[in-house]
Amino acid sequence: MTVPSTVHLGPLPHGGLPAVAGADDAKRAAWVRADTYTDLAAHLAALYRGRVFAAHRAMLTELLD
Repeated sequence: MTVPSTVHLGPLPHGGLPAVAGADDAKRAAWVRADTYTDLAAHLAALYRGRVFAAHRAMLTELLD
């Protein structure tokens, strides 16, 4: 099940974002900038040659735009 959510981290300490450790369901877990859906899709395409799963597009567009 996929459940989108947003989190405001506030000011980040000098070290930046906390480390991310993915398990078997997210071996390539990483922080990804997602100010808008367009930014998210462009970031995934540029850095990972990836794209958003078709089943996730509508919910991410609604959440981010």
